[in-house]
Amino acid sequence: MKKYIVLLLVTAMAATACKSKKNAPTASSASTSTPSTAPAASSSSPSSSSSSTTPSSSETGAASMTAATGNTTGKVSHKYRASGCSTVIVFMKDGTEMTLIPKDKLASEYDVDGLEIAFNYHPLKMPNPAGCTVGMPAEITDLSKK
Repeated sequence: MKKYIVLLLVTAMAATACKSKKNAPTASSASTSTPSTAPAASSSSPSSSSSSTTPSSSETGAASMTAATGNTTGKVSHKYRASGCSTVIVFMKDGTEMTLIPKDKLASEYDVDGLEIAFNYHPLKMPNPAGCTVGMPAEITDLSKK
């Protein structure tokens, strides 16, 4: 009797596992239909790029990276160098002074104390570098002189 109950439980568990596996392809079939439209779109992209009416997404991305300017305006500052924190960027956001610690060192042409710059940033979840007690680490992109 116990064997039959155990067998029933195992069969029921296997049937449940099979149902969830059967449901998974239907969910992925929806996602595979999206990629199947993406290759169709990419196959139409070369035809549209050969007619030069619309640049492909890779061309657009490359152009936007070279010609982009930042949406945020701030000043490069060295005021925390004495405490061991190298270059920071200070800007105003909603009436509050914000301090960003660039993840990567700024190019020498931008690493000038008091230089006004335009940039975009993405806050990073990482510890502050040694000596930096003020500010938050951020990835700085689309950097240009103001």
